[in-house]
Amino acid sequence: MPCGVSRLVNAKKEKELSPLDNITDFEVFISGRLKDLPGRNSHLKLASVNRPVYEPEGNYRIGSVMLLVNNKNNIPHLVMIQRAEDGKVHSGQIAFPGGKAEPDESLTLTATRELEEEIGIADKSINIIGQLSRIYIPPSNYMVYPFIATQIQTSVFLANQNEVKEIFEIPLHSLIKNKTIIQGLQHQTTRGLITAPAFRIGNLVIWGATAMILSEFIDLID
Repeated sequence: MPCGVSRLVNAKKEKELSPLDNITDFEVFISGRLKDLPGRNSHLKLASVNRPVYEPEGNYRIGSVMLLVNNKNNIPHLVMIQRAEDGKVHSGQIAFPGGKAEPDESLTLTATRELEEEIGIADKSINIIGQLSRIYIPPSNYMVYPFIATQIQTSVFLANQNEVKEIFEIPLHSLIKNKTIIQGLQHQTTRGLITAPAFRIGNLVIWGATAMILSEFIDLID
């Protein structure tokens, strides 16, 4: 192959490479993107019709969630769960592993502890990359702090049946492909029907605070 042609081919290959194709490249890419978070602009795209737009000054509970990107089949996948049908506020909803912070517990420790308790992924197997914008959840009165972590050497999930109904792994490419927001969907909750926009990824309908967090994540990687 002539030298000039070879350079063109290599340049084309480099152009086609994406941080969504390789988890190591994703780590470098997302670390840079976390320096300038879109926050509220991303959240409001997926806010429900009557959702309050304010943040309370205090008297709320604190929790953390983990957006785990694992290296399934050498392709970055986002790990999500369906919560158990337990009659609680977020019963049966698609979510990220996470929960309430214990007294004197750091936000990152809450996220990693809940990750292990809910789906069996130990903190020693992951690399915490950084933090997304916090978000207030009115129905449960939680201020939630989302973190992003990667897992290069994947391990077996172990779902806590009391909290997790199912675990999903979504290729990052699918998030971009299905980033279209579906407006005006009605969602059955323990508080009745709620009208809110959502992402639909395969058979998953993702709405509420989880969709608002996911919206920021998608805005960063797209």
